Amino acid sequence: MTKQFYSYALDSTSRLIKADLAQKGNDFFCPSCGAIMVLRKGEKNRPHFAHKANVSNCSYETYLHKLAKRRISECFNNSPEFKIVYHAKFKCDVQICPIDRKEPCTWESTKEFDLKKYYSYCEEEVTINNFRADLMLIGHKESTSPILIEIYVTHKSTEEKLNSEYHIIEIKIESEEDINDITKKILIKESDPWSHPVDRKIRFYNFKDKFNEIPDKERQTRKYRFWIDSNGLFQFDKREDYEKFETCLSPNTDEIKNSIFHIESRHPINQSFGLYKLAESELDIRYCSMCKFYKLNEDPILSLCELYKTKGTPRFPEPTTIANNCSHFKQRDFIHEEHIPPVDFNQECKVTVKKRT
Repeated sequence: MTKQFYSYALDSTSRLIKADLAQKGNDFFCPSCGAIMVLRKGEKNRPHFAHKANVSNCSYETYLHKLAKRRISECFNNSPEFKIVYHAKFKCDVQICPIDRKEPCTWESTKEFDLKKYYSYCEEEVTINNFRADLMLIGHKESTSPILIEIYVTHKSTEEKLNSEYHIIEIKIESEEDINDITKKILIKESDPWSHPVDRKIRFYNFKDKFNEIPDKERQTRKYRFWIDSNGLFQFDKREDYEKFETCLSPNTDEIKNSIFHIESRHPINQSFGLYKLAESELDIRYCSMCKFYKLNEDPILSLCELYKTKGTPRFPEPTTIANNCSHFKQRDFIHEEHIPPVDFNQECKVTVKKRT
């Protein structure tokens, strides 16, 4: 507990007033026990109130509890908006995945609501069924489920209450600053769920915590592509090619849309995988790099045709050289040969083929 300053008192009309706005000579009363308080404004300490006489039945914990209820309820009732933010799980709501991912993308983030769109006012000390709520938000409509806000300084809510059907926000108050943090921001934000339990001052119970949404670009999966361009050459996005970074929901370029064959995947697509899928398709397109006699090298410049001596074929054909008219062409066994790096031929992907007329 921090130093026990009473920054607030009640004036003669029972209105809550802050010490730095109060005027000496007026009557002030303790929000907790109702005893007379005096205003102290000096150079040493910040403005505050103190009990005029020694009061044994007034605890600072009770003062904080009552102050929190009063200030949060007034903040809610007098503000045009009042937001809550809590942690939730999300699932992509796109019905047909553009890259044919079997399971939709999921992520964890925060969900924000402006409670004033759904709730009219906040009331203190309300009994609902067998529970006593510190604060209760009343909805615009009778069908709107109430929200209970439970304030605690030393005693948490009972498990029975927390496990009930009601939406509950439990707030631990250790100082006036905890209250100020809510009323200044006009916001109740759930503590990080991965933080230490001692630091989790604000918790949400029984709120909907799973949502289906369209992810923003930062949440979308990176998309890799392999395609045959208008010149009949195959192209593919490499893992390190950051300039061509695309996401799963970003629209394809005209070059991709007009291609006769393209693959999209959330995994990098290397040359062997792309050509393997091309060989599986009904397109009658052959490249030298699809032939078993094409000797692959880590340095593409050094890849060569093994038949150049015996059959007179070009020694260093480009991997994208079309070999439809080569009488020596023989399809590679993509799956059983060794690949560096290894290739997962079962990776999820979407293959689009346009039959040529």
